[in-house]
Amino acid sequence: MRAPLRDIAAYVNDGPSKGTIMACMRILHPVVLVCLAALSMPAHAQKPSDAAYPVRPVRLLVTQAAGGPTDVVARIYASRLSEMLGQQFVVDNRHSAGGSIAGEITARAAPDGYTLMVGANGTLAVAPHMIKLTFDARKDLTPVALIGNSPLGLLVNVQVPT
Repeated sequence: MRAPLRDIAAYVNDGPSKGTIMACMRILHPVVLVCLAALSMPAHAQKPSDAAYPVRPVRLLVTQAAGGPTDVVARIYASRLSEMLGQQFVVDNRHSAGGSIAGEITARAAPDGYTLMVGANGTLAVAPHMIKLTFDARKDLTPVALIGNSPLGLLVNVQVPT
């Protein structure tokens, strides 16, 4: 068992370094904020009365429970966007059914930009193959920005020889 674990560890550890990932995130963070702030720019076809965005609180649906990594990232962005745009971004955790409840609420929401969803690929890529959804993620939702990257680890009990 020693060799396979060592081989797996070597394979996993040859990925991008933590420094590289952090450098990318430092570059992406302002880009993502600019992309999200672009939501505040009025479309040319809008009436002047509709030009300001947001004029009321924005609902930020999160596909994971409070305290999870997606929730933490969503709260950081909600706080920053609230500061930047002068309107509250309210985090609403809807983590049941693999995030599909948040996906359904987002898909059925009025297309006015006041309901946004923060979620990992489970809702969009895995859930449709596991359960019957009431929405089609490919047709009913559209991505705005990539706001994070979460590394996954492969762990073993400390007493297993590596």
